[in-house]
Amino acid sequence: MIFESDKEFKKLERRLRNNEIITIISVSRNGLSKSEEEQLGLDKNHAYSLLKAISVGDRKLLLIRNPHRKKVWRGNLSMWDQDGWTTELQRATGFKPSSCENDTKKEGLFWIEAKDAKQYFKTGSLCWNPTFFPYQSEFHFVWKREDFMIRCKDLRCRYAPQFLFKRKSKTQMLKIVINRHYQHSIPISKDVQGMKKKQKKKMKEESIGMTMFLMKHGRTIESEDSSGNAIIDIIGEPDNEPSNPRIYYEN
Repeated sequence: MIFESDKEFKKLERRLRNNEIITIISVSRNGLSKSEEEQLGLDKNHAYSLLKAISVGDRKLLLIRNPHRKKVWRGNLSMWDQDGWTTELQRATGFKPSSCENDTKKEGLFWIEAKDAKQYFKTGSLCWNPTFFPYQSEFHFVWKREDFMIRCKDLRCRYAPQFLFKRKSKTQMLKIVINRHYQHSIPISKDVQGMKKKQKKKMKEESIGMTMFLMKHGRTIESEDSSGNAIIDIIGEPDNEPSNPRIYYEN
């Protein structure tokens, strides 16, 4: 959606420019073959830093860094793409392409068009700068197993954690971050995947999903209006381990 929507891309552009967010994007585990990785200059199952987003006319560009440094994007608008880098693009980005790949100093930093990024980068996460939220409240709670395992849906929702929010004005913006506490006995700093294989028989964390209902005056708030326009924006990837926060906010 961010790659396609002008409104969302402008928001991303502004947030990155003002240092309000830190963003990573990645190619999925099964996204590329070995030959495609070499051809494109991308690594699958690997996180890249998204540093900048800019619009030049009707084109959207992203500045990305590969922390491993040596590999860079080899497709359209590569660091040596003399034809793709027009004078307008060079002026907007401050970048000047090399004459050929052999003359290029590769340090992991490269530009890519959003339409190309959309094709290969399938997941991403972001962290908000804490100074962006001068007023914060934090709550921790336990949803007991005997409560969320109740078969009756009405009773199950009754015992689920509930919060009441009240806005003081129509222009006030609330951002709600929901995060599941990391419950693995292995510290996050360790090689979780490797340790898991060794201890798979000894311990197995039960998978769990999170569902959120937003209510207003007793009625559920829909995520889209009758025209299909988003009312509630949802940001984040819930399927990584540990689960990344999903940020919900009302436009």
